[in-house]
This record gives sequence, C-alpha cells and structure tokens, in this order.
Amino acid sequence: MNTLKIKGITGVPLFVSGIQGYIDGKCGAIALINNEWQGHYIENKKASYRYFVHALYSKLEEQTAPLHIESTSLVVEYANNNEKLMKPIETTSGSASAIQARTMKRLSSEKDRLLMRQQEIVLRLSAIDEEITHATSDAASKHRQATALTVRRVQAYLQGASNAAHKAQADTKVNIQHTTSEEDEFNSRHAINGVLRRAIIENTLKEVTRK
Repeated sequence: MNTLKIKGITGVPLFVSGIQGYIDGKCGAIALINNEWQGHYIENKKASYRYFVHALYSKLEEQTAPLHIESTSLVVEYANNNEKLMKPIETTSGSASAIQARTMKRLSSEKDRLLMRQQEIVLRLSAIDEEITHATSDAASKHRQATALTVRRVQAYLQGASNAAHKAQADTKVNIQHTTSEEDEFNSRHAINGVLRRAIIENTLKEVTRK
C-alpha cells in the first residue's frame, strides 16, 4: 500500500515535528492541561485530518453515486418482473384453439424474456455490489491510514514538547481519535438499497444451490 499524501500531515520528516514541539514547549505555545496537550499545532493537525476524511468520503459518494442509482433502478425492475412472473396465465374461455395457442405462445415467450432479464439484473447487481464494496473498503483503509499518520505526526510533536517541559511522554495523551461519523453517514445513506440488492443476489445463489 502506498503511503498517503495528506496536506498538513505528511511531507515533512517526523523529526521536524519533534523540533517544532520542543520549540513550542519552550515558548509556551503548547500546554499540558488535565493530562492532555493543547495548542495551535495540534488543532491544525486535527483540522487537516478532518478535512482529508471529509474529502475522502465526498469523493467516495461521487464515485459510487451512479452505481447506487443504477442499483436502485434494477432492484425496482427486478421486483416488478417478479410480480409479473407470479401472475397466473389467464385464458379466454370459448376462444378458438388457434387464438388460444398464439396467446399461450406469446405469454410463454414473454415469460422467457422476463426470466432472462432477471438473470441479467442479478449479474449486474453482483458486479455493482463488488464495485461498491471495493470502493468502500478502499476508502475505509485510507481512513485508517490517515488516522495512523496523524497520530504519528502529533506523537512526534508531543515527544518534543514533553522533552521541553520535562514531562514523561507516557503521562500524555495523543488526542487524535479515529472518527467514524463520515463513514457511518455514507453507509447509512445507502443501507436500504444495499440490503435489497444483496437479498436478490443471495436468494438467487440459494436457488442455484438447490437445483
């Protein structure tokens, strides 16, 4: 996995952050309050981290929007087709046998067409689900990596601040949390469609297994 490039977080060697922390600790630009370091540098890193995460999930939304729209349309079409397939074939009593035969042939052909279309929909939904899963997993992976990189950056800075203040680093907190709100909101927006899409795929797999 390639290391992420995050504006305000990466691009500068960690020892530079340590030096900055030492300088800030000496001049009082950072303070240890209630066993937690607070200062402008840390707030900037938090802001850079939040901006990156927001941009990450905004890009994911843009990337997967066409897939979600198509998935919704296909799920509806699949349900409508199922309804048509479940309707009993109605015949007109007293009709000539030739007309009855043509009617049955047309209805049978329509049923075959719908069944083929259902197969196409399932295959496409499977491909869509795989694409969305891959894109979402990739975003989540980058999200975790961004958190780790931000923590490392702040930790290096706090090491310098701890040295300047003669405080043991073990007595400090790295106040960068792995935020999940953006990820949770994205998943929540598309939860219903995802459940319906996967239900169609899973039911089809069960039918194939039983045959």
